[in-house]
Amino acid sequence: MAIDRTLVQIRERSYLDLLDLALVVVRQRLWALAGAAAAGILPWSVLYAWLAADAGFPPFFLVMLLAFASPWATAPLTITLGGLMFGERPPAGRVARTLVRKLPALVLYQGLLRGVLLGTFLLSFLIPTQLAFLDEVILLERARGDEKTGQSVYARCSVLCGSRGGELFLQCLAQLVFTVMFVLAFRWATEALLDVLFRELTWGRASRSDPEAYLEELFFWFFDLRAWTAQLGLWISVAFFGLVRFLIYIDTRIRLEGWEVELRLRAAGATLEDAERW
Repeated sequence: MAIDRTLVQIRERSYLDLLDLALVVVRQRLWALAGAAAAGILPWSVLYAWLAADAGFPPFFLVMLLAFASPWATAPLTITLGGLMFGERPPAGRVARTLVRKLPALVLYQGLLRGVLLGTFLLSFLIPTQLAFLDEVILLERARGDEKTGQSVYARCSVLCGSRGGELFLQCLAQLVFTVMFVLAFRWATEALLDVLFRELTWGRASRSDPEAYLEELFFWFFDLRAWTAQLGLWISVAFFGLVRFLIYIDTRIRLEGWEVELRLRAAGATLEDAERW
C-alpha cells in the first residue's frame, strides 16, 4: 500500500476538518464520485419513490428504509473511493465484480445483522459505535477480516471503532442534524427557484391570508418526506456522508496504524540518505 501517494494528505483530522475535506474531494473527483454514487443509489431511490407514492405508507418506514439502505447504496462509492485513495480509479467492471464477490458478507452483516439492530431499535446505537465501518472492512479489506491476524469482520470493526465509539456516536448525531438542515435548505432553494421560473413566488395565497392555515401548511412541508425535492436532497446527503464515512475510516486507520508517523520517518530517512550522498 503506497501511503505516500494518496488522494488526501496523510494526517490526523477533526470531524469538521473531514467535512471540509469531503467538499474538496467532491470538487476534485466530481464525476467519478457522482457516477459511483448514482449506480448504488438509483435502485434504492426507485424503491423509496414507489413506496412514498402510496399516501398510506407510514413515513417512519421511509426513514427506516433510508437507514437500512444507506450502506448498500454507497457500496459502489466506497469501492471507488478505495481505489482513488491510492491513485487508481477502478473500472465499473471491477466494482461490479467486487460487489458480487462480497455479496454474502454484505447480506450477513449489512442485511441480517443491521436489520436486526434497526428492528430492535434499542440496540441500533451499536451501528455507529461498533459497526460504523462495515462497508469499508467488507469491501476494501478481506471479506473475513484482516489477512494477517485472521480477524472476523465484526472483530475488525470493533478494533477500528474501539475507544472512539462515543465520538462516532456524536458524529452520527451531527450527521443527522446536518442532513435535516441540508434537506430543508435544498428543498426551499429548489422550490423557490422553480417558483421564480415557472410559478408565482408565494407559499400559497390562501395560507398567507390565514395564519393558522399557513402554519399548518409549513408544519406538513417541514416533515414531508414524499416530495421529490426532499427525496433528492436525502439521497445527496446519503452519498455525501458515505464519502465522509470513508474519510473517517481513513482517519481512524491513520491514528491506529501510525501512517503519519511512517511517512515522517520515510521523509527523515530520505533526508539522511541525501545528506550521506553529499
